[in-house]
Amino acid sequence: MAGLCCCHESYESESSDDEEGIAEVTLHIYDVSRSEKIEMANDILHKLGTGIFHAAVEVYGLEWSYGKSKGSGVFSCQPRSCKAHHFRESVPMGHTRRTEEEVHEIIDAMKLDWRGPDYDLLKRNCTHFSDDFCYQLGLRRVPKWVMNLSAAGVTVKGGTLYLKSVTSAPGVAAAAKAGSIEQGVIALMEKGRERREAKQGEDSESPFHATDLARGLVQLGQDVRHVDHNGRVHVRDVVAGMKAVVFRRHSSNLDAFRLPVQ
Repeated sequence: MAGLCCCHESYESESSDDEEGIAEVTLHIYDVSRSEKIEMANDILHKLGTGIFHAAVEVYGLEWSYGKSKGSGVFSCQPRSCKAHHFRESVPMGHTRRTEEEVHEIIDAMKLDWRGPDYDLLKRNCTHFSDDFCYQLGLRRVPKWVMNLSAAGVTVKGGTLYLKSVTSAPGVAAAAKAGSIEQGVIALMEKGRERREAKQGEDSESPFHATDLARGLVQLGQDVRHVDHNGRVHVRDVVAGMKAVVFRRHSSNLDAFRLPVQ
């Protein structure tokens, strides 16, 4: 996954003119799982420059990705048709100069290297595989927004979000790249969880719900507007919350929510 599948730097293509390539390569992005709540959460997260994504790479008519399994974790399907996730969008990655035979050789080698039991939520998931595959095809790295939550270790079970470490926002931030977008996203979800008055779990798998993101936006908007948190939710609360996120606006009582200045 993603991604929840966050951490590689962008590199230029091997060739400044990738139109000389012989095969088009496309990165397909999915909302993790087929939950409508996750899809709605990603609509918001996308505006924050991140999301909870599954990623796959199409070349020569097949889509390739990676997941946890007993054997090789590398698998293929028809483009944009992975049944476990909801398709969101496609990102053109350029043209590879690798022949179809060379691509199959790359895949065969990756099947040995990317074993299913080696799947790791933080360091070795589908977004990392897609990033590596594009690199081996001689293309640029996967966009950062696809991978921005993978270092936070986000996974999804039945519409509930689980993070590798959620006992506190700093705990997640420590696992993520310093100064990246994860801190703001996690803090926003913490606000949402507080709003629904969820009981704090004692272990590191205490869950967030997909709707916590929306609740967090409402909470943030009400903070910005200085209105009663227990009052009726107004559309202005959501708008104010989105503006605070997008334009990095902070008020004196928003110490728990700090998005990095980019």
